[in-house]
Amino acid sequence: PTKQYRSFTSGSWNSPLTWETLVGACWVPAIQAPSSSDETITIQNGHTVTIGTAVTADQIVVATGGAVSINSSGQLTLNNGIGNDMTVNAGGSVTNRGVIQLTGSTLTCTSGALTNFGTLQFSSGAVLDLINSTTNLNGNTAITGAGTINLNGGVANIQFFVQVPSGIIFNFTSGALQ
Repeated sequence: PTKQYRSFTSGSWNSPLTWETLVGACWVPAIQAPSSSDETITIQNGHTVTIGTAVTADQIVVATGGAVSINSSGQLTLNNGIGNDMTVNAGGSVTNRGVIQLTGSTLTCTSGALTNFGTLQFSSGAVLDLINSTTNLNGNTAITGAGTINLNGGVANIQFFVQVPSGIIFNFTSGALQ
């Protein structure tokens, strides 16, 4: 059966010790790590969850003060399932040194922070919504595939030459490109 997960502590995504699940009205230690077939997966305030291998997930919420860190050997594939695929709330952050793959899915960053040193892979229908957020595209950033990037407020710091493939639609409503 599907479960709701939340981080219990900082640690590896794949370690059950990082997570707890909701059983009835009680949060209990997880016996396995969450996957794309589960319900909401929340990274709580003060916790950093690290991805060092291939992980497929859906309905991820990075709460205020929470963080997801994808190592150079890691890949986060956002499944296009029920609900919001990934939401980074105000004060939450995602740092990518590996690969974030949006498979027709949506990653929404609202007043949060997205820092990318790795690859952002888009497939048809994929959307990266940056709303009043701070986005840092650094050094080795690669953007591939086809999808949409929306910048609506906030700041996008582009610290190198970015080549955006022809399949990517970039919508700039407000904010600053630096």
